[in-house]
Amino acid sequence: MSLLCNVFNVHRSSFKYWKGNCEKPLSKEELHTQALVRGIHAESNGSAGSRTIATIATERGRQLSRYRARKIMAEQGLYSCQ
Repeated sequence: MSLLCNVFNVHRSSFKYWKGNCEKPLSKEELHTQALVRGIHAESNGSAGSRTIATIATERGRQLSRYRARKIMAEQGLYSCQ
């Protein structure tokens, strides 16, 4: 690792920081949950908030808290238009 860092003129600590903070690919369940949140939001024509989305998702068999729904909505740029 030291040799490669020297060749590319990168500090070892910077490499270790970058390696530890790489985004990990999403799991199949997480992708399904994101698609479900997007779908419920679209079905409501953008009026459903995180509480409503969490309730509907739970009724459909996917346990989802309003806080998790809010986080997924923020990541995807979704918001409630009342």
